[in-house]
Amino acid sequence: MENQTKIEKSLNSLEGMAKAEPSPFLYGKILQRLQRPIDVEMYLPNSWVARLALGVVLVVLLNVVTLWVSADTKKPKPINEQMELHKLSQEYFGGNEPASYFY
Repeated sequence: MENQTKIEKSLNSLEGMAKAEPSPFLYGKILQRLQRPIDVEMYLPNSWVARLALGVVLVVLLNVVTLWVSADTKKPKPINEQMELHKLSQEYFGGNEPASYFY
């Protein structure tokens, strides 16, 4: 019973509703805006916004390059290259340890 009264109230609230009609000047305003030349300055960003965006892009790019380079250097070197480095250190520094010149 209570649901029926709510439904009736909802349907009665729609009585008296009319179709929405635009202002008589709406179409004229739209045509006037379409015929007006485009203001280029309105669509170009301010110089500080462009500089800020460029700075952010450069920082992100540098971070990506740094991560890429650091990930590339963490790869283990081939055994042949390690042996060559060890031989070179023995010939140059003389001793069995490659870093003996620090002590």
